Amino acid sequence: MVIRRLAEQQVPLSKVSAQWVRGDDPAVHVRALQKIIDLGGTPFAHSGQADQPRVVDFYGRHVLPYVHRRRASDPIGRADLVQLSGA
Repeated sequence: MVIRRLAEQQVPLSKVSAQWVRGDDPAVHVRALQKIIDLGGTPFAHSGQADQPRVVDFYGRHVLPYVHRRRASDPIGRADLVQLSGA
């Protein structure tokens, strides 16, 4: 509990959560995940939603199909650009 209290004093949860990706616009989620991948990281998605099957369905249909791993032939780490309008 001491560590938690110190963390909450130094970095309030509201400041941390302000950087979290939220909302139902798939393009926002795709851009956030793609940015992490392009920088060489492994994205981690967490949802506090009560309806987890809905979250999995949303990501499976509208987000993950548009996220691409870096290609060795792509010097700037940008995969094919995807038109997300109407996705």
